[in-house]
Amino acid sequence: MQQQCTPCAIAGWAVTGILSIVIVVYLLVTDGAVTLTQAMTSMAPNMQLASFVECALDTTADVHRMRERLLVEANRRPAVAYATYAGAPSMHAGRRVTIGNADFARGPVRARTSVVFELVDDVLMSHNTSLHVEASKVLIALGGHTLACATTCVLIHVHNGTSSIVLEHGTLGRSSTSILIDGARRVLVSDLVAREYSRAALVIERSSDVLVERVSARGSSTHVPLRAAFDAALVELARLESEAAAARLPESETLRENAHARRVLIEHALDDVARHGAIDAAAHPDAFAAFDNAHRLSDVDGGALVVRASERVLVRETDVRATRTSARADAVLIDSSASVCIDRLVVAGVTGASARGLVLANASDVCVRQLRLEQLNGTLGDAVAFDIRAGSRAIYIGPLSTIDNVVAAGLAVGVRVDEHSASSVFGARAIAIANVGTSLLATSVYP
Repeated sequence: MQQQCTPCAIAGWAVTGILSIVIVVYLLVTDGAVTLTQAMTSMAPNMQLASFVECALDTTADVHRMRERLLVEANRRPAVAYATYAGAPSMHAGRRVTIGNADFARGPVRARTSVVFELVDDVLMSHNTSLHVEASKVLIALGGHTLACATTCVLIHVHNGTSSIVLEHGTLGRSSTSILIDGARRVLVSDLVAREYSRAALVIERSSDVLVERVSARGSSTHVPLRAAFDAALVELARLESEAAAARLPESETLRENAHARRVLIEHALDDVARHGAIDAAAHPDAFAAFDNAHRLSDVDGGALVVRASERVLVRETDVRATRTSARADAVLIDSSASVCIDRLVVAGVTGASARGLVLANASDVCVRQLRLEQLNGTLGDAVAFDIRAGSRAIYIGPLSTIDNVVAAGLAVGVRVDEHSASSVFGARAIAIANVGTSLLATSVYP
């Protein structure tokens, strides 16, 4: 992980000094009723909070300046059609490029140079088609239009090694994952609505300096026609075809026959879903038996917002609603990440075998401010769940509020510390939960 930015460090040191004085006064007033360790432990998250906020403000300003520079450069020349750009990407680098349904009908749309893509109409993609961001300094302006997929696909994929990316202003419809940001730096995701995703609305992996603002995840799909076995079949097909290409006779013939049989099942399933929204049991009984999802909810663990193995991520003014899966549903998952700030987040309506609002899994330097949770529905439910192991540092949560029933049918309600989180770990780390609503059963993290 990279070091925090200098202004953040300075802010942290300044607040540390001030709070040190406060602690001394506090000890005098309490006449030594608490130990210095206890006082530091209870106040340390606030020391980190100033640093979080400072870095969040720096990230916000920097990313917005980057967006303005992209637009200024692109507006110097008239826009061109995607077909023109695709024929010679380097010749049209930095320009405005119009993209539409006809372009996606020909296959994936790729940003291979610095460019501003402007969506001009609603798009319904076929299977395995996506909008790929493969270069730096790219702005994707959906222009209020909708990007969706007829079957299962990632709508927008920001690839590893890219930087200075903007995704803004539109609706993301049916998909497996609405947006995947994988290994990118300095990314702005703003003013988007995502709905009918089967896996997640937004996944941020191995990325840094990401700003997500005014994004609304409006609900997982309730019409997922294919079980997870379909994805496994795609992987298996690729393996069989690769092995068949490398093998010798007669083994290669057997592998090719197996691959062909698997491909036929997959193609029947995809064709039926694209045409009818489900597999035709009468026409293709084998494909129906192999892949049909009777419950029509995703049968894999899922959620809406996932931040994994990333750092310096700010999520603000965002809401996550109607997260549904027949497996485990984690509305917001922060996993193995550091320096994450979530400000003004609403989580409402989480349904699954296990329904959890906010999950912090081995995360460090996390600040969650103004978190509101409504209606978690599942066999087990937690408003906030920790899975914190050795190495985790300051975590601040508060204020936290809930309304209605937090868990409709649950065995556990409230802020839960996972059993992986040994008391010795918490005793040495700064973790606090502030201003927890009375409807929660808060678990003390300082045994």
